[in-house]
Amino acid sequence: MRRALVRVERFVWFALLLGLCASPAWADRASGTTTGLLELRGDYYWETSTRVLAPSARLRLDLPDGLSLDGEYLLDSVTSASVAAGALTDSGFTERRNDASLGAAYEFDLGEAALALSLHGTFSKEPDYRSLSGSFGAALSLNDRASVLRLSLGYLHDDVGQVFRTGTGARPDPMGGVAGSFSENLEAFTSSAGLDQVLTPTLTASVSYDFGRVSGFLASPYRRLLLADGTRRAENHPDLRLRHTVSGRLAWYVRATHSAIHVAYRAYVDSWRIAAITPEVRLYQELGGHRTLRLRYRYYAQNRASFYKPADQYTADDTLISVDPKMSAFHSHLLGLKMMLDLSFLEHSVLESFAAATVDMNFEYIWNTNRYGDGVIASVGLRLPF
Repeated sequence: MRRALVRVERFVWFALLLGLCASPAWADRASGTTTGLLELRGDYYWETSTRVLAPSARLRLDLPDGLSLDGEYLLDSVTSASVAAGALTDSGFTERRNDASLGAAYEFDLGEAALALSLHGTFSKEPDYRSLSGSFGAALSLNDRASVLRLSLGYLHDDVGQVFRTGTGARPDPMGGVAGSFSENLEAFTSSAGLDQVLTPTLTASVSYDFGRVSGFLASPYRRLLLADGTRRAENHPDLRLRHTVSGRLAWYVRATHSAIHVAYRAYVDSWRIAAITPEVRLYQELGGHRTLRLRYRYYAQNRASFYKPADQYTADDTLISVDPKMSAFHSHLLGLKMMLDLSFLEHSVLESFAAATVDMNFEYIWNTNRYGDGVIASVGLRLPF
């Protein structure tokens, strides 16, 4: 399981898996030419104990026979000093995770309908963690693409290890274990079904249901709790988690003001008795001069897991122990601002090759009531079709 707030320096191999991308592209078969998209992006996350830098590059090729190929590489660089990530001292360290994926998709013309099939594979590796996943997707378009039925199935396998670190490097397990002796794994099966529907020329709706079954080692290999009697216990979560998610979205374009309003709602429940809601609203506004502004607000609230307690309430009789703030009851507010710039004004200039590109800049702030505290998310991206 990917630990989002990790303070580790990761050096990792890069590997690619052949598969199909989850969102098929519609190539112009009649033109007989290959088109595509190059996307470069840099993401940044900060909270009081962790900083994440994540540059990525994605390339998509749409071949004239209807086949679409997709590849992406991401370098996730996390700087942290958290005991929950394997730190033995207060000094921070940086860990890098290399993540690579490959995919392809093909659309079959069924006359008044179209069926797009896709596969996608991802490989990720870091010093204490390795992940391999794959997914299959199908999208059936009806009514001149006014209705789209979606289905996807996925599988993930993770190998989890331990690397305890100081500011100067890695060290063996301070609890007396042999370095490298810790070895666990987890696997997940996921499925999703959804419908996208055009309701009017200016109003669309989407609904979906997602199910996930995760089993194996679902705790952190690092988090430990010091009990009142002086004994230290490793975090221990149930080895099975069933997840259910229902979500919906309405998108309305207001012609008079050249703006769009997106309203979304997500409800989640799992077998650990965590229930959560996520309402969200986004406002898109065309500003003229090739600019579009997006304002975003999201609220998130959840109750605690059935086995979660404040740290000072656990006793030696407790079998399940969690020191994970994500298992506690908490809520958060996210407020974001994004600017998108169309570079078509570069046409007929020396930089005309970038005239079809768009640049976006995003800044978001999270107010969070759990132990992670508040955080900042920022990104900049370039999308260049060709």
